[in-house]
Amino acid sequence: MEFQPVELREALRRIFRKLGILERDEARCCSMSLSRCQVLVEIGRSGGISLVDLAARLGLEKSSVCRLVDGLVEDGLAERKESPLDRRYLVIGLTPEGKARFMDIEERMEAFIAQVWERLPKDQRATVLESLRVLEDALGCCGSDCRREEKE
Repeated sequence: MEFQPVELREALRRIFRKLGILERDEARCCSMSLSRCQVLVEIGRSGGISLVDLAARLGLEKSSVCRLVDGLVEDGLAERKESPLDRRYLVIGLTPEGKARFMDIEERMEAFIAQVWERLPKDQRATVLESLRVLEDALGCCGSDCRREEKE
């Protein structure tokens, strides 16, 4: 039996639901929106990043990322500083409180993924990882109609 695209869609929908990311308003990550959490993690992993580079990494519009960063700055989790290489550019970094939140998120995710990993049959783990890489590549080459409508 050959799988159909609708089966992929439904499998992805079920995965998104289990990860808690279907409802934007309700999607939460350590007491903040999933979007803000992703921005905080990217800043934390980079150690300091420009707004343009952050938007590119996240695949979001610069204006959307700017609003998310503004919220993190207002909450005392992130800060903007002049770039040590060029004073015309700002680098976004984490405050001590932001670094602590970042580490907490990383530890929680590490524990969560470890639990999921242990539930995978050992003889299928490599296949699962390879399949996710293939899926990630396939998702990177095309946009969905839903995503295009949101940008218009």
